Amino acid sequence: MVDKLLLDAFEKVGKDTGNETDNGRASHLEQIIIEEYKTPITARSLIRYLKKENNPKLDIRNALAQYLGFNNYEDYVSQNSDSFGKPQGKLKIKSRKGIKTKFLWGVFGTLIAGNLAYIGFTSEEECMLWVENHYEKCECTGQALEFALNETELEKFRKVDVCDKTTFFKEYDPVIWYDKYNGKIEFFTYYGRNPMNGRTLKPITQTIIDGHVKPCYSIE
Repeated sequence: MVDKLLLDAFEKVGKDTGNETDNGRASHLEQIIIEEYKTPITARSLIRYLKKENNPKLDIRNALAQYLGFNNYEDYVSQNSDSFGKPQGKLKIKSRKGIKTKFLWGVFGTLIAGNLAYIGFTSEEECMLWVENHYEKCECTGQALEFALNETELEKFRKVDVCDKTTFFKEYDPVIWYDKYNGKIEFFTYYGRNPMNGRTLKPITQTIIDGHVKPCYSIE
């Protein structure tokens, strides 16, 4: 049931964020679990759980279950046990529908196994390193400022300088995020975390623009 829990969580975060890679989804799940459920986790550990290299502890299972809308892991198991063919009550004669369902689950299981094998082949040793103002793809070595590979952040995440002529919104949605810490403010082109300190970035607001963004002519 833990395997299904992880697959369901990865599928949901993929739909919620539009991220199609497992490493990217793991990075988003890491952020959600830490911020919303106050449970420490790393994206790399989530990938290991997905690849069945380790089993998540109960607090991680509970956090994933809550992300999926359940009270905890026990509640998730209780409400999903039927779908895994556990007998409920008296034994019943198998129907054609039951045989068909079992066949479909077999196909589904085969596809999952194939996908996990593909993940293990493609995502192993893939990381990205923060270099000055952007990420660069690298092998996983455990060095400082190294993160699990997120293809979307690799392409879109940049630290940038801004001025009053910078485009901050598109159709009222922010396209710049910021981190204000110890009197210093930094701007980025994508949401997530400040790679230098791990702080969650906030979407730009007109108040921040008015109070911290300088005219372009003054910084040219």
